[in-house]
Amino acid sequence: MAFIHALNDPPPSPHRIIDFVHAFFHRPKDEATRNAVRWLLAARTTKDPEKAYECHKKGAESFLAVFRELQRWCLPIVYNILLDLKHLARAADRRNASKSSGLKNGSELTVSTHHSSTKQANHYLQDAARVINVFFTACAMDRSSPPEQSRKWGIYGVINILFRVYIYLNSHNLCKGVFRAVSAASLPDFELYPKAHRVEFMFQKGLLNFLNEQYVRAEEELEYALKHCHKKARKGQEKILHYLIPIRLLRGKIASETLFQRYPSFRPIYEGMASGYKTGNLKHFDQSMSANEGSLIELGTYLAFERVRVVVMRNLFKRAFIVAKRSSRQPMALFEDAIASASSFETPEEVECLLTNLIYMGYMKGYLSQEKKFVVLSQKDPFPSLDKVTIAAL
Repeated sequence: MAFIHALNDPPPSPHRIIDFVHAFFHRPKDEATRNAVRWLLAARTTKDPEKAYECHKKGAESFLAVFRELQRWCLPIVYNILLDLKHLARAADRRNASKSSGLKNGSELTVSTHHSSTKQANHYLQDAARVINVFFTACAMDRSSPPEQSRKWGIYGVINILFRVYIYLNSHNLCKGVFRAVSAASLPDFELYPKAHRVEFMFQKGLLNFLNEQYVRAEEELEYALKHCHKKARKGQEKILHYLIPIRLLRGKIASETLFQRYPSFRPIYEGMASGYKTGNLKHFDQSMSANEGSLIELGTYLAFERVRVVVMRNLFKRAFIVAKRSSRQPMALFEDAIASASSFETPEEVECLLTNLIYMGYMKGYLSQEKKFVVLSQKDPFPSLDKVTIAAL
């Protein structure tokens, strides 16, 4: 999924964990500690990505044996170990993919000779996810440390790394188990955790609900992330807004000029769609959506804007209704002409289907008289407010 690249933090300086190695040496006689340092240093010196990953993984697993006996002070070390593990896994998977590509382009003899040396796509990242999950459990199950020194203070920091991996792997279902574990664990109040952890966790949670088309929940979580995001973290704000904008449009909240002034990069993508949305100009909306199709697919928001298109159609029909002087009985031809003006090629039967769906979803109040080819709309509020409709419809 190309759009998820926006969620990955930039590559770190080589093996940031080395900056923390000195912290291990408060227990220099501990064999597990020495093994952890030895493998982490070995990962730093090897140039082969796959070997570097394996060394770093062994270092992480060695440190895990120590981590289960430690307290809150060591959490920064854990975050750096796991972030480096994720990045090394990505590098190893790229190397593995290049090997596989080379085999496909080689002779049959080459394939038969070296096939056993290649692994399935994302093999290393899947393996890294299992290691990160064990660290998550080690944080969640800390029952021996004093509350203020508990490893539970690292649970959201580890979850955020784990979710980045799961989302990249398109393993959204695995996130549900993590949510259940968090709900079952006895944790400090969420608001007491570091703001950076809270913001990213709510963003990841909102993103998952967005991808599952749970837009009402996603809006609450993304709004929280945006509200608490650091005011100077412009890129972070933009990531959140890419998913909030279509949700807000579904709720009838139009992207304003102020938004485009504050985030100029949004103007080429969203200004045309926002204008078409506001005026019910389906043709303009479709043209803008088509022009930005690649960006929307990369972000993973294309399907959400397909749902926004239904709202634009509702706005188009509302304008046609107003022009017709608001009579509650309107010939179906009125809406067929409105669609035709938008350069759409729906047949009368398709327009009838569109109207039926809009009524069913609550965007219009009324019913169709198929025999007389009329649309009979409610005398009161025939086009209900979107902030009420969307909650019920979604």
